[in-house]
Amino acid sequence: MEKEKEKPVQKFRVGSVAASIWKRSNKAPDGKQFVTYQVSLDRTWLDKEGNYHSSNSFGINEVPKAILAMEQAYEFIATKASSEGNGVSKE
Repeated sequence: MEKEKEKPVQKFRVGSVAASIWKRSNKAPDGKQFVTYQVSLDRTWLDKEGNYHSSNSFGINEVPKAILAMEQAYEFIATKASSEGNGVSKE
């Protein structure tokens, strides 16, 4: 049986820019399980042949969109972590 492809727990899209939130289960040295969230940021575009592409570099016009998507992702994680009793890491 094939392993199902992992999906983000949430995705925030602002135009061509998207911030995807991934949930990670971790184990501390003392054996306790804990959850963290990570964010990936990318932009998509359509080429002349109609094929979609993705990149993690941003032009000047995409920077404000990237900032907004990341702010939305941060708010989601901070709210979720707080409701789960994990707080927000100061990394």
